[in-house]
Amino acid sequence: MPAMLMLLVACIQEEITPNESLGITNQHFTIAENVEYGTVVGTVSTDDSAENGIRFRIDSASISDAFAIDANSGELTVLNSDLLDYEKTPYFYLQILVSDGGVLSSTATVTIELTDINDFTFDDATYELKSGHIKERVRY
Repeated sequence: MPAMLMLLVACIQEEITPNESLGITNQHFTIAENVEYGTVVGTVSTDDSAENGIRFRIDSASISDAFAIDANSGELTVLNSDLLDYEKTPYFYLQILVSDGGVLSSTATVTIELTDINDFTFDDATYELKSGHIKERVRY
């Protein structure tokens, strides 16, 4: 008598919720224009209660290679301090991608604002003062 084999296949449908669970919002940090390589700008945060396995990445930036982000902690640091010049670029805009390593991901804009530092010192220059017909050289 032939053996009967019955195969039972169960389909489990998992509902995937929108990216809300990663909870990243736009953020703003301020640093001086003269900070050095490796300076910590701030830490990108999420309101994800689990935060285990959350990964951070700079998805795009107004100027690339100025900043780096730690993939595990979200800590932003200065990668190239030569690019930080208030007179040329007072604001940097970074699109940060946050993912859980699975199906969920979210993006937010991180704005980094530079504060202006006096780039000119009097010690480096000689000035000519004119008073009537007399010229005087003054060194500070």
